[in-house]
Amino acid sequence: MPKTRFFEPILQPLSELNSRKDLPALLALTLLGLGARAFFMSQPMRLDEAYTFLYYLNEGRDPFYYNVPNNHVFHTLLAKLTVLLGGMDPVAIRLPAFVAGVLCIPAMYFVARSFNKQAGLLAAFGMAVFPYMILYSIMARGYSLIVLFTLLLILAGRFYLERPSLVGCAVISILSALGLFTIPTMTFPLAGLYLWLTLTLLIKSRNLWELARNFLFPTLGLTTVLTALFYIPVLLSPESAHALFSNQYVNPRPWDDFSSHIAPHLRQILSDFFRDVPTTAKYAGALLAALGAFDAIRRRDWAGVLLIPSIVIGALVIFFVKQAIPFVRTWIYLIPFLLLFADLGYSFVIEKLQPPLKLTLTIVLLAAGLFYTGTLVSSNAIAKYADTGSFPEAQMMAKYMKPLLTGNEFIAVMDTANFPLYYYLCAEHAPTQKPNLDPKTVKRYFVVQNSWYKLSDLTQKPADQLFAYGDGTLYTSISPDERIWQGFVFSCTEK
Repeated sequence: MPKTRFFEPILQPLSELNSRKDLPALLALTLLGLGARAFFMSQPMRLDEAYTFLYYLNEGRDPFYYNVPNNHVFHTLLAKLTVLLGGMDPVAIRLPAFVAGVLCIPAMYFVARSFNKQAGLLAAFGMAVFPYMILYSIMARGYSLIVLFTLLLILAGRFYLERPSLVGCAVISILSALGLFTIPTMTFPLAGLYLWLTLTLLIKSRNLWELARNFLFPTLGLTTVLTALFYIPVLLSPESAHALFSNQYVNPRPWDDFSSHIAPHLRQILSDFFRDVPTTAKYAGALLAALGAFDAIRRRDWAGVLLIPSIVIGALVIFFVKQAIPFVRTWIYLIPFLLLFADLGYSFVIEKLQPPLKLTLTIVLLAAGLFYTGTLVSSNAIAKYADTGSFPEAQMMAKYMKPLLTGNEFIAVMDTANFPLYYYLCAEHAPTQKPNLDPKTVKRYFVVQNSWYKLSDLTQKPADQLFAYGDGTLYTSISPDERIWQGFVFSCTEK
């Protein structure tokens, strides 16, 4: 293969963009999404990301330690670099997720445009302002990386369909392995994407053996090898290996229990995904997505026609084979597909409009995005979401407690207040709780998140209230209590 064509499938979108009239609009949308995410970057640390810092990112911690699925290893490695440079400031910890979230905006544009040369801006607009995407772009977790890898895989798949090659197989394999290295639940989008590519290639070639030899075997084989290589440092620890393949979040449930949770899980997905999305936008988006699917059928774009059915079937196969209810955020990768087909439907509607009217619609789109982002910012909506465990009072609690602590006391606190509190105590350089304290004489501090649990969940003995702030209340006691939980040990240095 000539070198001039070697990387052409990868570089083609960038070269084509140079002459596009919508470059200013794409830049504006990217800046809009960047600004919305930047505003919420300093929101209070949440439980999962605070846990990530304390167990995997703090000084002396092992980023490959995989005691629970909280460790999104590739994201953790990226965050480890930013923490080394920027310290334990929330902005430094969240920077990899933030960058991935911003990159999803132009990536969404290119994906939509790979299906229709007139599409791209509406999908990029949706990615820029979608509240659920903003939320996981400013949280130190791997979900924005999963969305980015999904988008890049769609792009790589589109170019592979146009020009099959071993280079294309390698690009798809590398992106797949990095996604799996980030979160093993990347299996869900991969199942759908590989099914999509297989069916589309089969329609084109009608030769199953040739398809297996030229695509399935090299791509799946290289993906497996790369993923195994990436996970070697994790698998070196027996505890990590066990947690990777068997834990309460991935172990199958009995069918009766599993099936009874499917409908509530679906309702929760719809509820979480579309929080703060205007009702008009939801219905208009659904209508446009249906029109986008119709247009793909009309144009006999089999790659477009097969995309959604393949993604759904692939996800359902993994879902029912595994027979476990994943976190709602596992399905975040579906959002780009909704935006894609809404944009394809929008392009179908406006394709015959004159350029001046299209420009007017683009300006209206940007104005609407600016106004909507302003409402999210002014209401502080994203920071109020409780996803992954939120205790925004943790920082004030830690500031109040710091001068009271000597290390000779127990701190009793439950989910979801515990790890945010520990993080901010570390940030305040509070003394670490000493081991082997006598539970009959030691002083105790009880931190209660009033909306989640009560003081009686921590102790049955009387306690004096010291401080109340928002949803948090701090109590103290020196009376003996045999129910003190040895697991509640505040430490910035011990696992």
